[in-house]
Amino acid sequence: MDYFHAREHLADLTKLLTLVLDDPGAFEADLVDQLDLGHTAAIAAAVDRLDLSDHAPDLARPAATEVAYFTTNHHRMQYADFRANGYYIGSGPVEAACNTIVKQRAKRAGMHWTIHGLDPVLALRTLHQSRRDDLLWPTTTSPTPQT
Repeated sequence: MDYFHAREHLADLTKLLTLVLDDPGAFEADLVDQLDLGHTAAIAAAVDRLDLSDHAPDLARPAATEVAYFTTNHHRMQYADFRANGYYIGSGPVEAACNTIVKQRAKRAGMHWTIHGLDPVLALRTLHQSRRDDLLWPTTTSPTPQT
């Protein structure tokens, strides 16, 4: 789950709740801190504490929809763990890889592919572009036979 899209959802949630918040900026900053730690339940709890059903019932349903985005995708939003393991948390590198792997090879003028035909080509291209061709074609270190 792209971190920056999740941040946009937090901004949307804060904007939605602006009328019932004392300090929208501080509220959003706290939610961002919770998101950074992967604490999506804390995001839900912060919204629950606002008691929207009593104070702003017209905001309860849209706020619940935004909160569901975080609670449903909890396992995809463990950004602290992802960062600690060296993973990217944004979609930019993945989108760039799709461009490099797929678009440059499969979407040239006049090309028409079936999934059955393209899948093996993309698998080979992925291995080649990630410099892992040796998984398919191991090099031998044995000496060349003398003739």
